[in-house]
Amino acid sequence: MINGLTKRWGVGRLGLVAGVPTRPTLILRIRDPEDQESWEEFVEIYTPLVYGFCLKRGLQSADARDILQTVLQNIFRAIQGFDYDRGKGTFRSWLYTITRREISRMLSGAKRRPFLVESEELDDVGGDDCGVDWDLDYRLRLFRWACEKVEGEFARRNWQAFYRTAVMEEDPEVVGEELGLSRAAVYMSRSRVLARLREKVAEVADESWEMDLDLDQKS
Repeated sequence: MINGLTKRWGVGRLGLVAGVPTRPTLILRIRDPEDQESWEEFVEIYTPLVYGFCLKRGLQSADARDILQTVLQNIFRAIQGFDYDRGKGTFRSWLYTITRREISRMLSGAKRRPFLVESEELDDVGGDDCGVDWDLDYRLRLFRWACEKVEGEFARRNWQAFYRTAVMEEDPEVVGEELGLSRAAVYMSRSRVLARLREKVAEVADESWEMDLDLDQKS
């Protein structure tokens, strides 16, 4: 499954959030220090991303947890007073910059004193300069989170029709036969799931992003 997702999420054709009307994104909502629910949602989404990225860079679990806490502290301190302008850089790049700096300091044996990041550092991100691994991990994390949140909204066989044909790349005809669905019903199921995933991702994403899943094939 991971290999399939990796292959298809590199360069996308089908936008997940483009054109979807949404409430203010999660990145904007966490500016309110009283909005505990949004902050908890932020931590739920991005903790596995930062922690996993640290482990991939060779850090021990304890060190990865230390970096994670430092990153979250810096974001919490900086996010409340900034005016987010996507033209100056994306949150994805900003988070990568903070995480990368802490990893570099840890690996270089720098004194363990958290560096301070100011909201103005968004001006210096300079666009999407994220590493390939980070970019992929970011997209996969949002996808997995969205799946976890919306899967229960669909009947099991409809979810399986989406997941097995879109993610696992199984033949729609075979999947339909096994699930007791027509070919048209298989495509309809995954179209509806994708639409819901778009909505869910749009609640938290700060930019348009895409996945390379050819879900608009005709029966």
